[in-house]
This record gives sequence, structure tokens and C-alpha cells, in this order.
Amino acid sequence: MFGNVAILNRIAETITAGDICSPFIGEYSPTDSGSVVRQDWDSKLWNTRHESPFDHIGLVLKDGAPVGTIGYESLEEERSIWATMEKLSWKSVVAADTPLIETAKLFNEKSPFVFLVLRRNELVGWMSYHHLLGIPFRACLFALFLALEQAMLDVVATNPNVAVGKLRQGRLDGAKRVYPQVA
Repeated sequence: MFGNVAILNRIAETITAGDICSPFIGEYSPTDSGSVVRQDWDSKLWNTRHESPFDHIGLVLKDGAPVGTIGYESLEEERSIWATMEKLSWKSVVAADTPLIETAKLFNEKSPFVFLVLRRNELVGWMSYHHLLGIPFRACLFALFLALEQAMLDVVATNPNVAVGKLRQGRLDGAKRVYPQVA
């Protein structure tokens, strides 16, 4: 983190991947057919008007252990989901307590589209880059911006006369109107 304002940095670090991840829509067996999973999926979203089935991910469990994920677009009528699921990879797992600022660094042109969120020893949800576009991530950025602003104020406070002397005349006149005590 930049800046030396510990409280603002701590605020930014308190929002984690676990806070913004989406839960899995359901847990499925790899032997389930695409049509069975689609029926379950559709029944869960029946009463939601604005939710798209494409905005969810299911967890695939074999003998109680996670082996992959499945998206609605990968469900094929009579094929088992084993054939079309995304196999579980540790490269696509992030700890739930990872600060959101650190999580954002995971996304790049070679990263998986979806990261699975691990809390203790259980996968609890998933997140994509789109999860970073919401209010929690904006709050992190706002806290960091405030930390940067505070750091700049600390720099100005070391020698205010020099700082004021570096202002252009128009900015100095504006500062004097807002802050009459500026000499």
C-alpha cells in the first residue's frame, strides 16, 4: 500500500475476496446430465426476474470433493457435465481473506476468467473481474485515494511556505479567497 496513513490502508485491506464473491448456485455430481442440471438451475431462478442463468456457476463434486465448476452455457442436454465442466485448478483459487486490492492484481490476460474462493478448507463461492466493478472495490480505491491525499498534506505540512510559494498566481489567488489566512 502507498501512503503512510495506516488507518486508511487498513480500511482498504478489510474488504476481501470473501466479501464480494458469489455463492455457487448448486452442487452437482459429474454424472448429472446437462438437462438435469439445467432444470435445477432454472427452478432456482424461476422467481427472480432480473437474474440471468449465465450469471451463476455451479460446483461439481465427486464423492463430496470439489472437482470442477460448470456454467450454464456449458450444459449440454444429454451429456454428463463431467465432459463440459471446467476442471478444478489451484491456479484459479483465492483465499477468502485476501484483500480486494491484492485480488485485483490476480486478473490479467492469462488469468482464469473465474477464481474460486476458499474459506478454511471449503470452496464458498466464485468471483470474476466483474465483481471488482461494484461498490466494495470502489470503497477500497476511495480509501487509498484518501491515503494519498493525506500523504500529500503531510508533505505540504513539512514546509507550508515553500508549498504555497510553488503555486501559480491564479491558484494562489483562489487559495486566498477560500483560505484568507494564506499569506
